[in-house]
Amino acid sequence: MKKTLVPIAAALALAGCFTVSETQYPETALSAFTGERSVAVTGFEATIVQYVTVYGEDVVYVPGYYGRHRHYHPGYYRTVQTSTAVPQAQQTDTFLEQAKDRLEESGFNLKASPADYVVDVKFSGPQTSSAGIRALWWLLSAFTCDNAKQTWTAKLKIRDNRTGKLVFSRVYSQEYEATCFSPIPLFGPAFHEETGPVYMQCWCLHALTDRATADASAFLGGIK
Repeated sequence: MKKTLVPIAAALALAGCFTVSETQYPETALSAFTGERSVAVTGFEATIVQYVTVYGEDVVYVPGYYGRHRHYHPGYYRTVQTSTAVPQAQQTDTFLEQAKDRLEESGFNLKASPADYVVDVKFSGPQTSSAGIRALWWLLSAFTCDNAKQTWTAKLKIRDNRTGKLVFSRVYSQEYEATCFSPIPLFGPAFHEETGPVYMQCWCLHALTDRATADASAFLGGIK
């Protein structure tokens, strides 16, 4: 039995960390439009914070010590390599391009100017899970499990571009939650992608973009 458990334990250690559960991606459907209607897409702006490792050098003092036969080795200075994780905020048009692609696939003209209608979305967030609840996951699982949650919102507005009148609006809320487990305590869960803030943000904003454009295509396609 022990001989069987050893390779299993080794395989688990090599597996790193895996997702136990996560929020299911929402199902959306685009409405096909076969008429002539032009649309401009604005907003869908997002800032992604990535951590970049910056390497450098530092001078440290190594104190002296007594060796064998009470021989004293004097202290000295030496140069060591250092690394620091520096946050960098970057604007992305990923979600704007996603929205344009989806509305164009629905049959709307996105190249005409001026457009008949303007579709605009503003994101806000995140709301995150309580730090205390997350710490309980770590402690109760002996640092082998992590649970994280983010919630983002989006406000969709559609205006008649000829009059400037607001003709449709809706607010969406999207939550993403994931739980992971690793046989490697602390280090495995700490570096799991699905519970990382960037992954959760992108997941929520992709889902909100799909939901908003599905409703926009349905509304715009139904205008007589």
